[in-house]
Amino acid sequence: MPPALGILLLLVIIESFILVVVPPIALIRAPGGPAGAQVFLIGCALAAAAVLALSARALARGRRAGRAPIATWQLLQLAVGITMIGTDERWWAIAAAVMALAILALLVSPPVVALTTGSNGPSNGSRGGAAGDGPAGS
Repeated sequence: MPPALGILLLLVIIESFILVVVPPIALIRAPGGPAGAQVFLIGCALAAAAVLALSARALARGRRAGRAPIATWQLLQLAVGITMIGTDERWWAIAAAVMALAILALLVSPPVVALTTGSNGPSNGSRGGAAGDGPAGS
């Protein structure tokens, strides 16, 4: 496993952990609002954490299926982080934006792309044989 992929997986797992732990803590610290909305938001955070964890697992196995959900989440997190920089939660916003940028950079780094797309060999999908070397009748 390339070091870039190891760091990427670690950061994504940290994000998943944060999505599991922080929403219930925030609810306990600042109760208010409709209970249904709070439960829905916690459910969304748990679903996002599950998707990130499963996507990290796919990347760890060399599958590219995890790339799109992770990239999508990072773009959303980056947009939210940038828009929150002017608020009282400035340091959390900066941390979220920096983490999103780091994960996006690692996600498109050459070692991670090569491992998750299988592009170590020929780029046209051939296995190196001459045309017509396949089984008879193909």
